[in-house]
Amino acid sequence: MMSRVGWQYAGVSVAWGASYLFMRIATYGLGAGHIVVGRLVLGALVLAGCMRVLSKPWPREGRYWMHVLVIALSACVVPHLLLAWASAQMPSVLVSVCTSVTPLLTVLVTVTGFRQEPVTATTIAAVALGAIGIVGVLAPWQTTADATIAGYGACLGASACYAVSFAYTRRFVTPRGYDSVTTATCQITLAALIAVMAAPWTASSSIDLTPAIIAAMLCLGVVGTGLSYIWYQAVITAWGAPTASTITYLMPAIGVALGTLVLGEHLTWTQLGAMMLVLTSVVLDRAAARRHRPPPHQPD
Repeated sequence: MMSRVGWQYAGVSVAWGASYLFMRIATYGLGAGHIVVGRLVLGALVLAGCMRVLSKPWPREGRYWMHVLVIALSACVVPHLLLAWASAQMPSVLVSVCTSVTPLLTVLVTVTGFRQEPVTATTIAAVALGAIGIVGVLAPWQTTADATIAGYGACLGASACYAVSFAYTRRFVTPRGYDSVTTATCQITLAALIAVMAAPWTASSSIDLTPAIIAAMLCLGVVGTGLSYIWYQAVITAWGAPTASTITYLMPAIGVALGTLVLGEHLTWTQLGAMMLVLTSVVLDRAAARRHRPPPHQPD
């Protein structure tokens, strides 16, 4: 029977995998800045409501808020802007798959930058297998006409931001002992404030709202940016940064499937087989993580 954290892992994977579809739909009437402001404000409202219902106090520790500011920028504001912009340049299938280099970058960051997670031979093999699967899903020999160098660069930049945020959260935020609801609420609220303040420069284009765009933004904000971040923080706390980052291995499968079914984007049998490799890599990584679970790090 799947554990609670396992269900949270699955929920984040589905919510974030579907976000590429919702971002693509939103770009039909909104600019990148509008999408980021909308999803973060909606997410912050949902999370603040959760804090209210659960009667949780807001943290008063200044050092904690400084750490949360880092993950608000690296996990929300900057990557959301990059991905929203890329979604207007490329099919949602390519955007979702391009960001799957995040686990590879997370391992690199945790080993060379933070050095707080043990990386075993099994973990490295799982990451390598996942990378092969990602290349197969991307199928660059078939889809380069749909992509741009700038679009790929934006996705890579977003992946690098996510990698830093995964490792930074595990190293500096999780050890401080705040629960997942509190951390997620502080993170998204801070990110929403930053996005709103930056709106005069990032959200100056015209707006053309339709029922489909409104529905996409509600899904993107309430679930993809609100509830899913509670689950995400819980997964990082329980399983660690490298394993939590493998969520982005499942996102392409979900993103490709939704892009194919809803938007009519192309999916080949080669890509389907490659996604099976991706899923296999997740199983290998989880097995390695269970055998080599690190002790908690003391807060800085």
